[in-house]
Amino acid sequence: MDETYTFPTVTTTPYPTITITPTSTPTPTEMPWINKRITNSLGDSTGPNIAWSGITYGIVWSDKRDGFEPEIYFTITDNHGQKIIEDTRITESANLISNSSQIVWIGDSWAILWSEYSRYDNQNSMNGCSLMFRKISSNGTPLSDNLTVVTDNYGFCPSNPRLLWNGSQFGIFWHENRQNTETTRVYYTSLDSSGHKLLGDVPITAIDSGLLDVSWNGTNYMILWRQQPSYLGLNYLTRLILMEIK
Repeated sequence: MDETYTFPTVTTTPYPTITITPTSTPTPTEMPWINKRITNSLGDSTGPNIAWSGITYGIVWSDKRDGFEPEIYFTITDNHGQKIIEDTRITESANLISNSSQIVWIGDSWAILWSEYSRYDNQNSMNGCSLMFRKISSNGTPLSDNLTVVTDNYGFCPSNPRLLWNGSQFGIFWHENRQNTETTRVYYTSLDSSGHKLLGDVPITAIDSGLLDVSWNGTNYMILWRQQPSYLGLNYLTRLILMEIK
């Protein structure tokens, strides 16, 4: 008798749970999904991010196929994960590391944010390190130059960026040690639909903190970040804090 696999059944309770009830243990060839290879770089492909347009997926990541330092690349797949355009190189920064890319769909085009810096601290101190932004059309054609959102040569580079679209503006969040002290703070800024800044860099924490993630709920941004006393350096003292920005 042929073995069959029953797809997971979702049950709704006060605390929703997903119950998986296979009639047998499926083999890899019987799994109800298919792995699709997206990149073919000889080196690592790191820091991927994905967004859904309602028809296609936009995917960004970094790899070293074209040089010593990683660059940002972009592609589009159909709803089954089949690539429909060739990999598009977004950055042209041969002497800089480009990584931590983010992508969002804004209704008619894609928007991409990433971090750009040197592996050498003295170069970052002299030239700064940045968060960069670019818009891409629905079919993968660049719509803007690479725009600088944040530049910092005060201390450590802007790190762990997050990009969100609220329907009319972009919200950008990151953390950095701008005061060149032991205190790292979470920052926020916003861009218009073309990628131009609408306000300065706003610190939203006043204590040693690191950004974890951000969500838009239709009205406000909800920011998840961690507090960790840097002078102790003990991970178990870390606190997770949820903050709301209107």
